[in-house]
Amino acid sequence: MRGFVINYLKTRLENDVSVELREKYQQTGLYYLHGDHLGTSTFVTNFMGDPTQFFLNLPFGETMLEQTDGTYNNPYKFNAKELDEDIGLYYYGARYYNPRLSIWYGVDPLAEKMPSWSPYNYTFDNPIIYIDPNGKAPTDVVITGTEREKTLEQLRASVKGQLTLSMDYSTGKVKAIPVEGAKLTKASSKFLAATQDVCNRVELQSDGDYYTNKGAFYAGDAYQGSKMLDDGRMLGTNVVNPVVSENMDKEARIPNGVGVMHAALESYLGLLNSPGSPPADTDANKELGYNAAHKEASKLDPRYKDLPKNRKGQLVEKNFEEGRKVTNTQEYFIINTKTGERNSMGKFESVKKK
Repeated sequence: MRGFVINYLKTRLENDVSVELREKYQQTGLYYLHGDHLGTSTFVTNFMGDPTQFFLNLPFGETMLEQTDGTYNNPYKFNAKELDEDIGLYYYGARYYNPRLSIWYGVDPLAEKMPSWSPYNYTFDNPIIYIDPNGKAPTDVVITGTEREKTLEQLRASVKGQLTLSMDYSTGKVKAIPVEGAKLTKASSKFLAATQDVCNRVELQSDGDYYTNKGAFYAGDAYQGSKMLDDGRMLGTNVVNPVVSENMDKEARIPNGVGVMHAALESYLGLLNSPGSPPADTDANKELGYNAAHKEASKLDPRYKDLPKNRKGQLVEKNFEEGRKVTNTQEYFIINTKTGERNSMGKFESVKKK
């Protein structure tokens, strides 16, 4: 009899809880916001999956169309920011944004660093691709290593007249600001997107020889694949030697800096389209991300050209011992198999103790 009473009370309690939960759903509801690539909640559904609200906006955030069944009015619309319906402004935390006039109600906190732009402009007047969640400058392309300045110089040359690039020397983060009035190429637009991508990070590891940190030979740049960081972002890496890359640009007869830009685009496209891809150190690994990234980067920047098929490379490496020191020299040549012409891509020297 005692066991029966316990079971009865337990069942009664479960039923009461379930009834209470059902009533709570009916009163307050559980709703899911379905956002686009900018975070805008275009659809709202209830806990049963039924649509309850539909929202469309113009590029700068002004409401174009809205439908609702009246059960719940989601205030978090454009960029997932709260719309104050009384004044028609979006609240971004530090500033209010007017979607009808496409301007901030407050000066950009970094206005002094961007004098060519209005301190009230929103996302460099390109709201289809970018967002401005906190008013900070975009800094998600990073240059590390011993040749950071030369690498930055190459990137600047590749986007001259379109983007103004600067680098924080304490962190290596690159900032890109569109030149006012300039029509960006697809390559420049994609690079700008990389600097503003809050979910992903591109790292260019600048180097001064022909070997990666893992001892793999490379000439110009070496795709290192991508991985997930502890904060959930994806990291795409490419090792670049800007001196060799510049000389290879000359050998391929393409504009200065295009090779380093191509390496940056490869890393960004690789982490977007093939997250977790391995380094391009074998033919099998190249099929897992690098080949597709290389092909798409070449389409984005048609200035880039691979070396002609009648070119082959030769690495000449020598070691000289002197006392307790060993001097290693590396020089890579591109040879024209038709003419026999032999051009150096750069000579590098390092000294090690025995």
